[in-house]
Amino acid sequence: MRKLLPLALILALFVGVGCDSNDDEGVSDTELFVGTWTVVNVTNDSGGANETDLTQALVGANGTLNSLSLGFNTNNTYTLNADYRNADTPDVVVAGAPFTYTVNERTSEIRLQLPSPTGSGTVPADIEYSFNGDDEFTALLPSVVMNALFTTNIYQGKVAARFTK
Repeated sequence: MRKLLPLALILALFVGVGCDSNDDEGVSDTELFVGTWTVVNVTNDSGGANETDLTQALVGANGTLNSLSLGFNTNNTYTLNADYRNADTPDVVVAGAPFTYTVNERTSEIRLQLPSPTGSGTVPADIEYSFNGDDEFTALLPSVVMNALFTTNIYQGKVAARFTK
C-alpha cells in the first residue's frame, strides 16, 4: 500500500495538469465575431469548376473597392461597408437595426438579416464560417447573396471571403 501512494500522487498530478480548468472560460465564436473585419481575399465559385480568385479585381491595388469590411456589434447588429474607388459609384453601407446577426456555433453558421433586394425589409442569409485563430475567419456565401448585395450577376456557386481583424 505504501508503494501505491506515490504512484497515486503522481497520477493525480498528471490529471490535474492535463485538464484545462478554463474550458468554461474560453472565448465563444459569438464573442470572436465582435469587432471590425476587413476582407483580404475573395474567391468566386470556391471549390467549383470555375473557381476564380477575385481579390485583385475587387480589393487589390487596382481593384473596384478601396475596402470591404464587416463590423459586428455586441448588440447583435452589424455594419457592412463597401467603399468604391470610383466616386460616381455609390458605396454600399448597411448599418444598425434591423440588420442583425445571430451565430449558430453548433453548425458554424452566421445568419445575417440583409437588405431585401426589393428595397423593403430584410431577408435572412445563412453563411458558413470557419475561424483560423482569433483574428481571421473565412465566410462561405451563396452567390445569390453576393449578387443581391452588389447588384450584379458575376458571382456563382459559393463565394469564399477571408476576413482579418
